Formats: sequence, structure tokens, C-alpha cells
Amino acid sequence: RIVGGTQVEEGEWPWQVSLQLDGIHRCGATLINGSWLVSAAHCFRMYKDPTRWTASFGVTLFPSKMKQGIRRVIVHEKYKYPSHDYDISVAELSSPVPYTNAVHRVCLPDASYEFRPGDEMFVTGFGALQNDALGGSQNHLRQVQVNLIDTETCNKPQSYNNTITPRMLCAGSLEGKRDACQGDSGGPLVSADARDIWYLAGIVSWGDECGQPNKPGVYTRVTALRDWIASQTGIINVHTLPTPALAPLPPKSPDWPDPSIPIFEIPYSSLSLLSLFPMEKRPEKPSCGSRLCLFCRNRIVNGGDAQTGAWPWQASMQWKGQHNCGASLISSRWLLSAAHCFTHQRSYMHTRGPLWGPLAWPAGGSQIVRGHSHLPLHALLHPLSGPGVHNDIALVQLAKEVSFSKYVRKICLPEAKMKLADNDSVVVTGWGTLYMNGPFPNILQEALVKIIDNKVCNAPHALSGLVTDNMLCAGFMSGKTDACQNDSGGPLVYPDSRNIWHLVGIVSWGDGCAKKNKPGVYTRVTAYRDWITSSLNSEPFMAAPGSTSRMLAKVACQSSSCITVPKTLPSRMLDNSISQPLGLPLLFPVSNRSALSTTVSPDSNSVTAHILLMANGLMPATYDRVKGGSNVREGEWPWQASLKINGRHYCGASLISDRYLVTAAHCFQKTLNPKNYTVSFGTKVTPPYMQHYVQQIIIHENYIPGEHHDDIAVVLLTEKVLFKNDVHRVCLPEATQIFLPGEGVVVTGWGALSYNGKYPTILQKAPVKIIDTNTCNSREAYNGMVQDTMLCAGYMEGHIDACQGDSGGPLVYPNSRHIWYLVGIVSWGVECGKINKPGVYMRVTAYRNWIASKTGI
Repeated sequence: RIVGGTQVEEGEWPWQVSLQLDGIHRCGATLINGSWLVSAAHCFRMYKDPTRWTASFGVTLFPSKMKQGIRRVIVHEKYKYPSHDYDISVAELSSPVPYTNAVHRVCLPDASYEFRPGDEMFVTGFGALQNDALGGSQNHLRQVQVNLIDTETCNKPQSYNNTITPRMLCAGSLEGKRDACQGDSGGPLVSADARDIWYLAGIVSWGDECGQPNKPGVYTRVTALRDWIASQTGIINVHTLPTPALAPLPPKSPDWPDPSIPIFEIPYSSLSLLSLFPMEKRPEKPSCGSRLCLFCRNRIVNGGDAQTGAWPWQASMQWKGQHNCGASLISSRWLLSAAHCFTHQRSYMHTRGPLWGPLAWPAGGSQIVRGHSHLPLHALLHPLSGPGVHNDIALVQLAKEVSFSKYVRKICLPEAKMKLADNDSVVVTGWGTLYMNGPFPNILQEALVKIIDNKVCNAPHALSGLVTDNMLCAGFMSGKTDACQNDSGGPLVYPDSRNIWHLVGIVSWGDGCAKKNKPGVYTRVTAYRDWITSSLNSEPFMAAPGSTSRMLAKVACQSSSCITVPKTLPSRMLDNSISQPLGLPLLFPVSNRSALSTTVSPDSNSVTAHILLMANGLMPATYDRVKGGSNVREGEWPWQASLKINGRHYCGASLISDRYLVTAAHCFQKTLNPKNYTVSFGTKVTPPYMQHYVQQIIIHENYIPGEHHDDIAVVLLTEKVLFKNDVHRVCLPEATQIFLPGEGVVVTGWGALSYNGKYPTILQKAPVKIIDTNTCNSREAYNGMVQDTMLCAGYMEGHIDACQGDSGGPLVYPNSRHIWYLVGIVSWGVECGKINKPGVYMRVTAYRNWIASKTGI
């Protein structure tokens, strides 16, 4: 229902809107940015007065999650009833929608993209459950999976007999049963890329009844009318679905991501290093298309089938042709599994390896029978493992390298210091039995479970002290959901705040399956991180060191009280091939020990680092640093602060008085609770030279998470900062001050410098130049996306730039007396130091009055 669909859960389709006429549901619509909806033209055929319409958000009509009025409705000028052609409209909301987990926009595909017949899609709506004159709208949002049907088939005489135009597409099934129905008109037909970013492919338009054989649903084709949407709303894509032809695999790079995987909306070649790589801390959600409900279904005992490509690191280890254990791919040649999987086969592993295997990955789904096979070469068990449950971990080397694709990827390994909190959500996957001594599924199963504190797990009524510090518990003390037999060795994975997945546990042991007070016990991967590293030696594998997003901020003080700092330039330049996507203000580092080479030229005092990113996980990754920067001297940038969340560096900030700092608004998307943040000063993050606590966080009232405008916040400290030579405030420019193109400015931050992704202990600096906004808005650069409240800095020829890991930190300018002023907040850009893609900063002068209104400075 819809026809052949099911109810959805909160946050599962956050862009779905109910268009209500005089309070009654009439049509669906889709949120495409904070202020605009797209729907069907025929929804407004009878009633065009916007004051009678409201937009309702959430999975239920009553009560709704949120309601907004409609300011205006624009129907395509070529739509003529009773024709179905050009059946599209856009509606502007009376005020912008604040994004939440339950309300978020969908991505719009590029006009040139072609969805392929057979592509899996979902249609959602509040419409009738069947074709019935009495079938009204449903109170709870419903979903149904459909497949794209080629136009030629849909135009056959038994179907729609050549009535499908180039502005339409068909989706459903020719057998019927699964379809949209009355009241779903105007709603979304969406398709996901491999990163679970969702794109609007169609708008529910018309059909012959609902769910009838040979009569699939007909939808307005969004790509055909993409330019019209842009002309009416001004929405410029920040994401796209490039075709494979635009992205040939680079030579001599077998680990390069599958070129068919969707990336972002600027020319694909400019983002060739940017694809799907997990890290420890992910950036904010992509600005569109993310389903902010990470776990919309609970699924191994009480789990459910995994979707195609959902867990591409999961492997099936087979003994004599039968599934025996799970494993996780951590490089192109190595997997992690449980040592006990090999306790009965140790001799075979070294003498008759082929008895073990093949290892299987799904070839387009999660069925073992359809998988790719690789024979293991040998297994390396932990030296202290034995027949018991201690040190239950093993490395498995493959006889040949895995060819990565959208269905076969490696998982990130967490840092040894990474800690999970009690009740953190994690996912366990496997092909184990569905219940104790039950049948084995053919489809990979997934289950959402919760981390359980070891003390709770070790209680007398639970596992009675058997759980060591090298193990972790996950599941539910009430039972019901758990790993089970033959899930052993499989992954327990955790998504950080950027939706980057990490292998935190290996299925090890338990008392039965899903029994009350008997949660699953897993080998704690962080406890064996050093053993894994030493065992693999120079083997390439993905580490995901903590990443933090940081951009650039703004600040103020009178010049007479500002510290004077000598204007110095870095003596060593770093040039690193890095990727940063348009539309994702916060990115993250990638670590690959064999994929990074560094050469030092004494003559030029330059360091050039070249990165070959290897496919890993389900998200984009980049290297993290102030690009083209160098170490700073103690006290050189005394206003630079490190904004830490739960004690860990997260963003930069700038001291503008003895109580206030300025930073980026997006730094607080994770939490607005001041108690979670501390601020430290000095050139070193650890140990801090001076530390203070946060009393209040003030976000610009017009800032919308996931977008770039008004990306500014001020932070009030609990007590005054004692000014010293190496801790002092920066000056804020006057609102009327103009900084000319070509002026030299400096950006500072703690971006990672080493290939293994660790952050430098010393603050980094890089000199850049202010670039004229017209130049920055040229077609070959940002094509009009840079607003008056932003400025560009860097070099059009590339090389030196702010990059990921510097969010919230300062871009500063020295006047003729070497008094430094804060001029920008790094907000977004394409990659780092790329030709024609300088960094884009929020312009501090544009927010000078706002800062004064909030701080009195």
C-alpha cells in the first residue's frame, strides 16, 4: 500500500509534504529546499489561491509535525488540462522550514542524468489504499517500492498506447499490485545512490486506476523539467548523479571507487577523489537527500533483509561450500573475523586452504549464491586466542585482491582511543540463524542493537562477570534482537555523526540468542587496533582517525587594544591532492598507509603529498589539513581557539573579547548543549595551554543546517579569559570596511598533516589572497553561487587554501600597522587548493552589526 505498500516510520521520508486545502489533504508534495516545494500542476487546477493551502510535515496528517502557509503557487505555463503533460508546479512557503530529523529536503538530480529501467525507487503518500470511490486519504504516510519501466514498454498498446511524453516516466510493475493511488498526486518518487542519498526522480501524476496489470503509475520526469524548477525557484543543485561515462576509472588504481557511484553536482572530474569512504567523525548531513532516520527498521533475530549494497564490507566465510562465519573487509587483501571460526580448521588453513572458501560478496544484492568468490590464503589468529572466548579475533588474508565496486567495499577501523557510550545505536549483520537452532536465511540480515555497559552486562543475573574489557555487549537486556548462530566473525558497526561506519565489534559469543538479560558479546576492535596494525605491517587499510569539521569565523575589538603580530609567511608549503564537495561544508580525513607518498624538495621548501583514495565504506572522504600551510610559532595567532566537544577538538573559533568567541554555526549541529563544549587556547590542542567552559551558544537566526548562508555563531564563556601575549583577542572590522581583491590574508587551523590522519599538535597557517566575487562567480568557478555575504580567498591557480578541519577558525588581515582583523569564515568549496575553486568564506563585515547586537562588542 499506498497500493501494496507499508507504513513508514518517523524521519524515513523527511521531504514528504501533505498539501492541504482548507485543512483537508488533497495532494502530496516534496520539500526541495527550506522555502520551496514541488508538486503536480493538476493539484492546483481548481484552487490556486495560496491562502487556502497549507503544507503539513511529518508521517501523520493528524497530528502533524509542522505546518507552514503557502506564499505563492507557480504552475508550469505549458500545463493544459486535461492533458497530463508538463504536470508540475512549485509552491513557496510563507517562511523557511527549520530542518530536523523529521523534516529535511530531497536532492534534485541534474537535468542530464538518466535513471535506468529497472532502477529501484520508492513512492510515498497519504493516498487511498485501493482504487475505490470511497477510498480517502490515510492518516499515516505509506511507502511502496517500485521499479522504473522503460517508456517504450509503457507506450505499448496494452499499456498507455503512445501517450507517455518525454516529460513523463513510468514506475511500478506490469503485474500491478504496487502503485500510487488517489491522494498521492504531487508526491515524490525517489531513488537512492549508494550512499543512501535520495534524489527526486518523479512526481506522482496520473495512471489508469491504481495497481492494475499493464497500467503502472505515470510520473512527471523531474530531470526533463529541472531547468524550469531552477528558473522559478533559483535553486542550484549541490548534488548530482553523474553518468559512468563522465568518470572513467583512473589507470593503475584498482581500489578507485566504482565510477557509476553517484557523487556531486559539479563536473565529475573536479571531484574524482571524492567518493565513498568512511571515517571516524562524519561531517554534517549532506545538504539534501539524507534520510536522517539512520535506523528505520529493526532487524538478525528480529532483524530483516538488508538492502542491496547496504553493508558492502560483509563477507561470508564458507567451509566446504556452506556458510560458516561472517567477516569484514578492511583492505583489498585482508578481512577481520573471529578466531573461534578457525579453531577446528587451523590445520586446513595452512595446508588445504581451498577447503575454506570461497569467501562471498553479493553481486548486486545480499544473497550468498549471487556473490563474488575469493579464496583465503591464510588466517592469522591472535597469539593469545584459544578454545575459549578471550582474544577472539583473526585476520584473514585473501589469495588475490578484491575488486571494489558499489557492492564490495572496506569498512573503517576505529582509533584505539575511540569510545562508545552506553545506549549508542549500532548495527550487526550476518547470515546466521533467525533464531536458536532455526533456519539460515539466504539474504543478509541486519539488526539495530544498543551498546550495553559492561557493568550491566556483567551483573549476576546477566553474564556474571564473563565480559572482559576486551569485549563489549550489544543488544537489549529485554532480549528479542541479537546476533545468532553462524553470525560469528561478522561485523558490529557504528555510524558516527557524519554517517561514516566503523567496525567496533566482531560477533563472538553469547548465551543462546536474544534471551532476556543475555545480550550478544563482541570482540572490542579498539582493544586490538595496535595488534591489527602491527600484523598488517605495510598492508593498506583504512583507518578513520577522528575528524572534525572546522570552517572560519569572525571577531571584533578596538584597534588600540588589539595585539600586534608580525606579518610572517610560512616557510614550507604543503600541496596535497584533496577533495571537498560542494554543498558539504564539513569533510573529513582519509588514512591509507600505502596510498600516500610524500616528497620533499629542499630547493623549493615544498612538500607535495599525493593521495590515492581507496574505496571504503559508504561516504565521501578526503585528506584533512590547512592546505599549503606550516607550523606556527607560540603566540603567533593568540586569538585562535579550539572548540572541543566532549573533550575532543571539533572546530576552530576566534576570541573577540574576554568572554566571547565567534565561530561557525554548523559547528553546533551535533548538539546545542553548552555543557558538551570546552574551549582551549594556545598553539597546541593537547595539552591545552588554557581551557574554559561554555555558558551560551547563539546561532544566527537565519542559519539553516545543511546550507551555507548565515553560517555564524557566537559563544559566551563561563568566565573571563586572562589576556597574555599568547592569548589575546582579534579585531573585528567595521561593517563599512572594504577588503580589496589581491589583499593578503592568512587562514589558520588544526587540519591533519600526516598520512595516517592524525591531527598536528601545532597550529597551522597558510597565506591566501582575497579574490574578486565576480571572478569567483564566473562560470568556470562557482557559477553565481557566491553571495554578497560571502567572500573568496585562495588562488585561482590553486595550491594554497583552507581545507577540511579548519571550520570555525579565523581568516585574518593585517593593516599597515600589523593590527590583525578577522575578515572571513571558511564556509565551503570544491576540494582544496583546486584550480578555479578557491575557498568560500562568510564575509565578517556583512555580520558586524549582528555580532554587536548579540555581544555588545
